[in-house]
Amino acid sequence: MVPEPVAEDGGSTEQLFLASGVRYHDTADGLLMRLRPGDELFLRDEPDNEHDDRAILLDAEHNRPVGWSPSYMLDEVHNAQQGGTSVRVFVERANGPDVPSHLRLLCRMRMSPSATA
Repeated sequence: MVPEPVAEDGGSTEQLFLASGVRYHDTADGLLMRLRPGDELFLRDEPDNEHDDRAILLDAEHNRPVGWSPSYMLDEVHNAQQGGTSVRVFVERANGPDVPSHLRLLCRMRMSPSATA
């Protein structure tokens, strides 16, 4: 089940999603555990991704990935960025290692019609 985007005043939308592929980036240095609600994650296209050339990495600090944007959101994100929409992602919740990897990182994506997200 995927939550619907929530429309806000001014044309912005917000949507919660679980980051994909966290298990591939959950390293022993505890980067995921240092993430706090409200921390911004940065979108980075990954055109050389062997599974999907539209893949978008979610980077934490210094281009260090913590996961990917889910496949079902890729068209929407790429179209928004190409149309000049501001797309920003924030940590909603980072769960500990006792939680299955596919549930470790809950994110909030905010799309705003201008750069004033």
